[in-house]
Amino acid sequence: MSAMRSATEIFPTFHRMLPAARIAGRVLGWLLIGLFALATAYYVLTIALGVAASSKQAEHGVRFTKIAFNPKGEDTGTNKHLNREYIVIRNDTNHRKNIGGWMVRDFGGKHVYEIQRRLILGPDDMLRLHTGRGGPVGVCLELECNGPVAHYRYWGLDEYVWDNDRDRARLVRPDGSRADRCGYGLAARSPKRC
Repeated sequence: MSAMRSATEIFPTFHRMLPAARIAGRVLGWLLIGLFALATAYYVLTIALGVAASSKQAEHGVRFTKIAFNPKGEDTGTNKHLNREYIVIRNDTNHRKNIGGWMVRDFGGKHVYEIQRRLILGPDDMLRLHTGRGGPVGVCLELECNGPVAHYRYWGLDEYVWDNDRDRARLVRPDGSRADRCGYGLAARSPKRC
């Protein structure tokens, strides 16, 4: 008897398993190719969305982020209730922006607020403009004040600016060009994100 035995002697069912192994290998190969294609598509999409987000950020720069146009409760006209009506402007750029001289307008142009000279918004800083009376305040949003600052300003009005059913806020640069706008209609809920 020979010392060498054939594979069919050692594994009598081995030759019957070969077609199944080939099929399993092919399926596994196609799965790996599919996973690679999926990972590539995800990577490309992530880059494309990142570029779109950065171009949107560059396009907007300083923009409206929220408008509280219909504060809860009855429209009493008290200063406390008027100050529950506000609009938020945010600097979405990575550098400081001087928004002094910029204007916030309602749709009809009846209400116009000019931002005082030399109001600097750093990266991620925001300006919250309330309808009623109050004094200017700046609050650090981080403990050491190395991060964003929230600036609170007051229109100083005795009447509501934003209509409850529909309106559009416009942010206008000193040269008259529009920096941003935020509108809402009958179906909107207050506060509305812009």
